[in-house]
Amino acid sequence: MQGATTAFGSSVVLEARVARWAVRIHAARVLETIARVAFVPLPGAPLGVRGVIDHRGAAAVVIDLRERFGADAPTRRWDPMVVVEGTPRLALIVDELRGVGPLPDDVVIEPALPTSRIAGVTLGADGAALLIDPGALLDEAEIAQLRAALEGRS
Repeated sequence: MQGATTAFGSSVVLEARVARWAVRIHAARVLETIARVAFVPLPGAPLGVRGVIDHRGAAAVVIDLRERFGADAPTRRWDPMVVVEGTPRLALIVDELRGVGPLPDDVVIEPALPTSRIAGVTLGADGAALLIDPGALLDEAEIAQLRAALEGRS
């Protein structure tokens, strides 16, 4: 099956699970997946931002997607991370990595939801999944809050 190329990016996605949600992230944005590593906590950071890690010599901001999306169950210490490109570079904690596959042909629906945290919802033979736009996980105010928290550590 050939995936659809959309305004959201490439047609290949990394599939994962976060709490009760299936999520997809455009594979072109993924630098790598890693086992969860220890991070330096960032008091005063935005909701879901757990801290920072050193990812191959560059700082990556750790975001717990469970907490970010309001899931009630805490993350486990062995949950994997998906490191994605961007400014800042992000390490997203997910519950389970499912694999890489084509973006379903059954379209991407832009969210009519009151959130800018997701790029849309994909509908495929395997059901619906949230399409994560890593660049939208933090808004401008949260990036300013993150910078202040990082400056407080230096």
